[in-house]
Amino acid sequence: MVLNYLKNDRILLIKGGTGLGKSTIYTNLLTTENEWIDDKIIALPTNKAKRYVYEEIMKKRTKDIKNKFMMTPDFENLSSDVYKDVSKLQNIGAYEQLKTYIEEYVNKYAGDKNRAKNVLILNNYLIQNEAVKDFTNAIVTTHTRALYLTDKVYNTHNIIYDEDILNEAIKIIEVPIKNIEKTLPNLKESKEIIQKKLEVAQQSKYREIIPVEPHYWYQDKIEAEIKESKKIYCNINDLLRCKAVSRSNKYFNRTLSNPNGTDEEDILCILVENTLPFRNSLILSATADIQIYQDYFVQKLNRNFEYKEAPKVENMGTLIQHCSYTYSKDCLNKNPNILTDIREKHKNDLIILPHDFIDRDRKEAGLEIETGKLESLDSLNGRNLVIVGLPNRGEIHHKMFEYAIYGVIHNEISMRNAWDENDFAKFQFFNYPKEYENLRKIRNWECQETLNQLIGRARLILPENYLTEVHVYAKYPIEGAIYVP
Repeated sequence: MVLNYLKNDRILLIKGGTGLGKSTIYTNLLTTENEWIDDKIIALPTNKAKRYVYEEIMKKRTKDIKNKFMMTPDFENLSSDVYKDVSKLQNIGAYEQLKTYIEEYVNKYAGDKNRAKNVLILNNYLIQNEAVKDFTNAIVTTHTRALYLTDKVYNTHNIIYDEDILNEAIKIIEVPIKNIEKTLPNLKESKEIIQKKLEVAQQSKYREIIPVEPHYWYQDKIEAEIKESKKIYCNINDLLRCKAVSRSNKYFNRTLSNPNGTDEEDILCILVENTLPFRNSLILSATADIQIYQDYFVQKLNRNFEYKEAPKVENMGTLIQHCSYTYSKDCLNKNPNILTDIREKHKNDLIILPHDFIDRDRKEAGLEIETGKLESLDSLNGRNLVIVGLPNRGEIHHKMFEYAIYGVIHNEISMRNAWDENDFAKFQFFNYPKEYENLRKIRNWECQETLNQLIGRARLILPENYLTEVHVYAKYPIEGAIYVP
């Protein structure tokens, strides 16, 4: 697993099941006295995962290595009002305004006991954000932040991405159109560019994907564009850089009667591609699709990509798949008794299901959680889990991914329920027609990625978890499962 300093832009993907100890291996290596200590960027999917790994490194250190590691700062534990202010500035990309806001807050409330915690967090953010620009030892950060470090840092570091990085390299972002319309009158040089992209989407049918020209501005130009106005409600850099647009609406059925009209709930979906730094990079993932990685990083981007697969390990616990229904959102809406029966059957187990079906009381009791809210942590190790339904980000997401990777758009094609098959079984499944191989590949990856992550949280492969059960209510067949009606 060792990466050297040669700047040959080598991306190495190591794929192995969740719970094999990939994160444990690199945190162990980082805390021993060898060449791993001082030249790595460790990138995690979320701030919560970042903090967890940093704390693990600090616990495992074999000597005083505190100055050899730093964690990029965030705003954990800020009061809600201040967090709302700084989040807004972050979300619109106003980083200089954010810096000014923090400096003014710290100066104004220094010595105020009621605001001491906020002052401490904000002041630490300023200090650490400056320190990371020149830091030459190990840095623990997030996938997103790892894309925006300085050239000086990249030139002295290699990168370890913990978990699949593809959703950061290819981002589908949703922006309320009403926020764009409120922002446009306050823009200058970017106004015409963004307005044209918005008009392209609004003149198209709902969910129709249209390519647009990306525009790349330096951060100082972005800051100058938004500096004079406080009436900016979206990230104009994302809108400038986007390569495709599509108009969507959560009440899609309501808008079908007027497909070329407008609605106050309209969303602009945009495709933004982020370039991974040209450094030796190691990706540790249980869910990355090797073929999609090759298609994107090698065939499209001409990056130097290699992969290795860890040997498969049998589950010690039990994986049970229930196939009586599809358990899709439509299925659960039409048959509410299905979810009632599942809750009755699994009273004390953690149920993982879509946001629309979460029971508030069970959520507060720690018995239900939304799909997609789980972190890449060990907190569910050995716990019985119940997974209901398959992930489905939607056709816009699939088709924008296809455009990003393969350069084509199939606006006319929709998913349908039909007989399908994978390596484990033949089944009925909501997917694209067989002649659209790339869309099917993306849809299958979406299902496998999320299901493998969710199942892996229980760590069924560990011997001590031989009594642990994971129940999956979905028709997409999973390797190693016992199938029951």
